[in-house]
Amino acid sequence: MKVLESKIERDACGDALHKLRVPNMKMLHTGGETGWPDRIFFIEGGRPLLVEFKRPGEKDDTSPRQEYIHSILRELGYDVQVHDNEDEALEAVRAAKVEAARLSKASRKVRSRKAGRRAAT
Repeated sequence: MKVLESKIERDACGDALHKLRVPNMKMLHTGGETGWPDRIFFIEGGRPLLVEFKRPGEKDDTSPRQEYIHSILRELGYDVQVHDNEDEALEAVRAAKVEAARLSKASRKVRSRKAGRRAAT
């Protein structure tokens, strides 16, 4: 029995929300626009993760339109990933969450030093 892309997406999104507390939503496709990633995961700190889901073994099977849209999004600084299994997708969400926490912690240290200097002057 083939695993459907929709099942991988549904399971990964449910686990991201319930196990990692990372909300996500289906990307809205207006006017029949194609090529956009399937989901956006809202990683704490304002760093969204965009994920395109594929069936197992079809990770490299993105359409030319998807490759084009993904390349534009990456050039704009967005993290766009393609995953063909639930565990891999969930690990990507977890890694993005850890990285965002690390960056947030580092920026708090920078801000607190600057704030300390301002208070002293």
